[in-house]
Amino acid sequence: MDGSKKYIETIKTVLIVALFISTMLLLYFFWENPARSSFPFSEMMAGEDEFVPSMEQILQPSEISVDFGRGVATVIAYNTTDSWTQGLLALRKFANAEDLLVESITKEQYDKIMQFRSISFSFLNTIPFSSFCEEFGYEKSPSLQQIWGFSRLSYSAGSPESLFITDSFSDKYYRLVSPATTHTLEALINATEQEQYVAYYSIGTFLGTGTRTLMPLAYNTKMEELFYNKEFQRSQETQIRGFAQKFFGESFDFVRRIEESKGTLIYMYGYGQKVLTVYEDGHIEYKEEVSGQGTEQDYFEALHSALNFVASHGGWQPFGEERSLQPCLRYSREINSDKKKGYQFFFGVKAAGEELYYEGRQPLMVEIMDGQVTFYQRDLILPEYSEESSSARTRETFSPVNMLAQNYSYLYKLLLSQGYSFKQAEGDALFDEVSDLIDQVKQGYVLQASDHEGSGAVLKPAWIIVVDDMEIYFDLFDASPLGHTKIAEK
Repeated sequence: MDGSKKYIETIKTVLIVALFISTMLLLYFFWENPARSSFPFSEMMAGEDEFVPSMEQILQPSEISVDFGRGVATVIAYNTTDSWTQGLLALRKFANAEDLLVESITKEQYDKIMQFRSISFSFLNTIPFSSFCEEFGYEKSPSLQQIWGFSRLSYSAGSPESLFITDSFSDKYYRLVSPATTHTLEALINATEQEQYVAYYSIGTFLGTGTRTLMPLAYNTKMEELFYNKEFQRSQETQIRGFAQKFFGESFDFVRRIEESKGTLIYMYGYGQKVLTVYEDGHIEYKEEVSGQGTEQDYFEALHSALNFVASHGGWQPFGEERSLQPCLRYSREINSDKKKGYQFFFGVKAAGEELYYEGRQPLMVEIMDGQVTFYQRDLILPEYSEESSSARTRETFSPVNMLAQNYSYLYKLLLSQGYSFKQAEGDALFDEVSDLIDQVKQGYVLQASDHEGSGAVLKPAWIIVVDDMEIYFDLFDASPLGHTKIAEK
């Protein structure tokens, strides 16, 4: 009898020890294993019901310029007459051609040939060309292997048997020669010319310099100030909680919720392995420690990971199809940390055809390191449209030429503070130097940093000046400065 009691007590002790060990292992599993709590690519795939934009939709040129060959040009939208699709088709024909010839040319040769009737598809950054060809299913002639990346694809009637690729990162220019027809791009130039278009001229035309950056002499628009709604309001606890669960899944019960005095809400898993912050102004940031268990991805593999992650963590169309936002990849760059390679993708959005710009940050930003999302910023808004805004009168904007003349001292000081150097410090020579740095001049809506907190809650029509990875904003009607954003700064 005593032996039976001892046997039962022994079993109880073993069970208690086993339960204790299991509990400790379970706690370690949930709280201490960052590799298990990361988001590998396989777990980032969007569900069947989640909209993911196609690569052609998201990888839009930042500018498509059409030159009519007599000093007059225009800028068209990426989907005008399927323009970007036509550019991709032309490149496919050349990339798949067996007798393709690729030769390196000088900038002077490129500029000379582009004085003829031409069209250019320009990006703000260089895209790895080999990955691009694989992504879009090009067979890729061996002759193309010498091209590392491209930031501009061009066609000129001055050499109709050719396409031209520019790699701005290394300042290289290539001519692709093949019997493959490019009549689709010639037809696109003709179709654009036959439509009503806004005439653009190179900045060099106004200043007497060689600057080829385009801007209109005059511009008319119906754009006016717009109020907007945030995707998240800090008071929407149920909505925010549901959104937060998407980041932590089944581990959400082990997530700590911290509310700061200013209204910022923090969800933290473990000891900071995953942190989701919902700020009082409604924008969110998500950070995750690098697990070290991921696999290095190339440019487009990482971009697919980013697209799927956004689709399953808030979505690309949070306001529904009727009030949809049009996303586009505004800028991207390669990053390296602790011998690991990754990419940062900065996404923009368009509402009713106009692009939205935020001073100090971007609508969407995703950082991928070794196939793992390590940073995610989301700040989506929806402009409020009314019958009055749709029937607004057309107004002439402040002349872009005068806008530059009025603000070149401001631009000089701003660029100087960002590390740019200038040979001149005053007068026309300085004006020319500042103007030579401008990559693009376009229009859009700006959300100023002072309005991020909701005090103004208004979008202002603006001229957007692009210099490298910096956006500089000026009021569309009086040319007063509205701030700036350096895109690649988180």
